[in-house]
Amino acid sequence: MNQVPVARESECCPECGKEVASPQRFCFCGHDMKAPPAPLPQPGVKGWLLWFCIQILVLNPIVTALQVVSELRTPLADEVLRRTLGPMLVVDSVGRIALAVLGITGGTLLLLRHARAVAFIRVYLLAFAIACFALISLPWVFGLPLDIRNHVIGALIYRAAMTVPATSFWFLYFKHSKRVKVTYSGIEATK
Repeated sequence: MNQVPVARESECCPECGKEVASPQRFCFCGHDMKAPPAPLPQPGVKGWLLWFCIQILVLNPIVTALQVVSELRTPLADEVLRRTLGPMLVVDSVGRIALAVLGITGGTLLLLRHARAVAFIRVYLLAFAIACFALISLPWVFGLPLDIRNHVIGALIYRAAMTVPATSFWFLYFKHSKRVKVTYSGIEATK
């Protein structure tokens, strides 16, 4: 006697995406298959997305301005320092101000819910990280004396290293966040 295999209903787990036989209550990942699905966040610049906008539109420009003013007001008594460190500080300041302006542009695009805002922010975050590491080369480019160069390089390396966790966190946030997906998906069709 030939038995016809009984077709079993199955569904995909909303947590891990694996197929689960229909009568099973729990997936292998532990998700309750009978629980109602979690609601998607409402579109809008709220939560972590709002915090990022505050950082990039308000806090980062203020901190950058204070650091630039502090650096440029540093008295340079030695003639060698004035000729080498002065121009280096100006280039460093211009680079950081440019990054702050790009950040303000990206934050504004996010608040306006522009179709390309997330792509712009991803490029900004990469440019920010690359620029922070590129600025480490300034003491060599401007030929600072060895003792001063080592001190300045230490500060620049510290500043660049501090960008890695924050930039990584925000880059991953903009890649995986449900709020970002809900807020910025389908905008091209509506504008």
